[in-house]
Amino acid sequence: MADLTGQVGELRMSVQVIRKATGAVENYEVVGAATKEQAEALGAVMADEAEKKED
Repeated sequence: MADLTGQVGELRMSVQVIRKATGAVENYEVVGAATKEQAEALGAVMADEAEKKED
């Protein structure tokens, strides 16, 4: 498993749909975030905890 360090993250994605039949444009923004528990389950170490381990 990779040794990941960092803060809880957020992922954003913009999607634009153009309807072929009407030419109507729809814009969507998808936002995802990882909680501290999810990050820990993936093996990530929080930045402040990583600094403590280095000391």
